[in-house]
Amino acid sequence: MASKKCATCGEVKSDTEFNWRWKQRGVRHVTCRECHKAYRRKWYEKNKEAHLQNVRDRKAKTIQSAREYVWKYLSNHPCVECGESDPVVLEFDH
Repeated sequence: MASKKCATCGEVKSDTEFNWRWKQRGVRHVTCRECHKAYRRKWYEKNKEAHLQNVRDRKAKTIQSAREYVWKYLSNHPCVECGESDPVVLEFDH
């Protein structure tokens, strides 16, 4: 097995101790998993509130987008049995 030196801790470790950066190209990260894990933990603690707000914002945006998609779909595809096209009236098993 090949070995590699971690850019953060300076220890020489086997390639399997480094995550893939571009697997198709065969390129691994320059920091080992343990050092990168500590970096991610520190970043999260520093940016926790902003990160959680971004997650909430993305989730709300995704939900809104899904609602708009369903509304538009139901508006343009009336019921094949009765012809009803009002999304307020339609249900999924209508």
